[in-house]
Amino acid sequence: MTNEDYIQWEPLVKKIAYKHRNNIYKIEFEDLIQIGAIGLFKGFESYDSSKGKTLTSWLYESVERAIFREFQNMDRIKRQANYKSISFDTPTNEDEDLYLGDIISDDNVNVEATVVNKLMVEKYKEEINLVLAGREKEIVYKTLFENKKFVDLAKEYDTSHTTIRDIQRRGFRNLKNKSKMIRDKWLKMREDELEANLLSQYNDPERVYFSIQTSGRLLKKYKKEINILNFIQELFDSMSFDFKFKKYSSFILSLDIFNKRDIELFNKRKINKMTQDELLKQGYGYIEILDIEKSVKKAILRNKEEVYKEWLEFSNSNNIAV
Repeated sequence: MTNEDYIQWEPLVKKIAYKHRNNIYKIEFEDLIQIGAIGLFKGFESYDSSKGKTLTSWLYESVERAIFREFQNMDRIKRQANYKSISFDTPTNEDEDLYLGDIISDDNVNVEATVVNKLMVEKYKEEINLVLAGREKEIVYKTLFENKKFVDLAKEYDTSHTTIRDIQRRGFRNLKNKSKMIRDKWLKMREDELEANLLSQYNDPERVYFSIQTSGRLLKKYKKEINILNFIQELFDSMSFDFKFKKYSSFILSLDIFNKRDIELFNKRKINKMTQDELLKQGYGYIEILDIEKSVKKAILRNKEEVYKEWLEFSNSNNIAV
């Protein structure tokens, strides 16, 4: 796919990204465009007219599939734990859309399932008694610790399901804002979640698209790891967009981590823009041609620290700002 091809199909990517802009994972519109663009490139490479689909339909499905795959990856971050004791991921209503973790979360946080022991549960009960009062306290307590459903509480208090839900959420906000113990617990969980996510991406960065959130402390503690991930992200972005940063094409060719056949094919296909038919005539296999970018990326990920070190030396010797 050339830059001209991408410009032609970019409105399709933006249309699909816009459709999913209000996603529950808080992925920004511009980020959705980047994710969708990767799907577009893959769809363009894998399109086969013999399968009975138009190019437009094929690319539409490829872009949307890439976005859905990202949503699935985000879901894995919020795995639920199956424990007898109360978990932060214990549903608090029949729709299973409110959790104990909501007490110590905000709109920008996906709280990972964390099990609390009986002593901690008692401390939360004490905080509820200290901070909340009246119907607000009763509804929060009953939904969290007595497994009462909104529909049952609506009958008990002779009001609507929506009113019960709003009272519970107001109680959660008050707990988070007024209770130092709950706020401190949230900050610790937030920090632990960010650190676990960062290390997970660094140790197994199989996805081309990285989403790195850190605090100031983690930024200082994992400065090298974050720099490596940011570098790989920019390198892969450049690769997918036909090397929008030309400095990276010569850098990749300078690395000795690839086998000779792979780097020669990569040079011909991605840098010199040889067509698939031309490469087939030279003896390369169809799957080999389609997967060459993936093969190069995997080699880079396997050797990410060495590659980053080489990049620092390469950029220094070529007067490239890092």
